Amino acid sequence: MAKAAPIELGQVLREALWEPADTAVLTSATLTTRDGFDFLAGRLGLERDVRVTEETHPSPFDFTEQTMVAIPTDVPDLGRAHDA
Repeated sequence: MAKAAPIELGQVLREALWEPADTAVLTSATLTTRDGFDFLAGRLGLERDVRVTEETHPSPFDFTEQTMVAIPTDVPDLGRAHDA
């Protein structure tokens, strides 16, 4: 059985969540892009009005010291599926 769901949820979320709510707090490490909150705010139906306050905080992690890139050299050739 096929089902359908809206792709653009901004208006639905605005009417169902943001307008009736007195307060909502969204937290995540991935709410922003290089340009700030604009992309996500638009997708979530958060219009630029006095009810929206945005903050970013620096990461507590030292990515230079705490990051490792691992590139395996023993991965089977994906073009040879019969070897899998």
